[in-house]
Amino acid sequence: MDNENENQKVDNERVTSNAIATLGDNTPALSPSTDDFSTIQGSVAQLDNMLRLADHYVKGGLSPIKSKEDFVICVITGNQLGLPFTVSINNIFPINGKPAMSVHLIRALLLKSGVTFQKVKDYSAVHQYFLTEPDTTKGGTARKTKLNTAGQPILGGILPFNEIDQTMFIVNPKPSDYITEYEFTRLVKRIDGKYVEQKAKSSFSIKDSVAAGLDDKDNWKKYPSAMLDARAFMKGAREVASVIIFGLYSVDELADANDVSYTMDDSMNQQVVDATFVR
Repeated sequence: MDNENENQKVDNERVTSNAIATLGDNTPALSPSTDDFSTIQGSVAQLDNMLRLADHYVKGGLSPIKSKEDFVICVITGNQLGLPFTVSINNIFPINGKPAMSVHLIRALLLKSGVTFQKVKDYSAVHQYFLTEPDTTKGGTARKTKLNTAGQPILGGILPFNEIDQTMFIVNPKPSDYITEYEFTRLVKRIDGKYVEQKAKSSFSIKDSVAAGLDDKDNWKKYPSAMLDARAFMKGAREVASVIIFGLYSVDELADANDVSYTMDDSMNQQVVDATFVR
């Protein structure tokens, strides 16, 4: 019996090493720009090895992905994006058959491609304010609330407290919302060979989460700051770098849309709890 177990162990190791070898430099990359039928045929011919590798990893608990089919989706997606094997299986999570990436992986892809970004508002409290005008009855620098034709105070926009000046009156000292905002910059090569800067600004607020029906979800209750960060970042990333992420969604975006459980923390580490839900 011991010899049988040892032989089985050797066979498993052989399957794993052979399968990983097929995913190395000799594996045709499934990129939209180079694929043809023969390339796809070559990749399909390796599917058996990929499934055996998936079986080994899933049964052995070596990957957070829980099904062979999802494992294959993860590996193929990572291969298309030019990612290392171990990065793919720990940062790509198929949800209802669609691959989703962790926010950290998407950040890395943008930085690798030369896209820079800066968080300019980090869960910043914002206040609504009234517009004001000089109070001529008091003179000096005194001001009063500006009224409309109906005699009602005119509301201005919303601003962080440190951006509200003496020409504005805060409606309520309690913040009316919290917001996270990013600015992105990407160098794009024009037809004439010159480079121009492509810029984008994106934000997401608590009110946005309420409007989208997200505020009652578990992760949004526990980690509102991290969730705003992830959504604000993804809005800008998709606008300025869609060709880099190929329209893929982050884990929180796709999981929230499909009511799938996933873990999240203050560092925006994301992982699908169960990727084997009903297809």
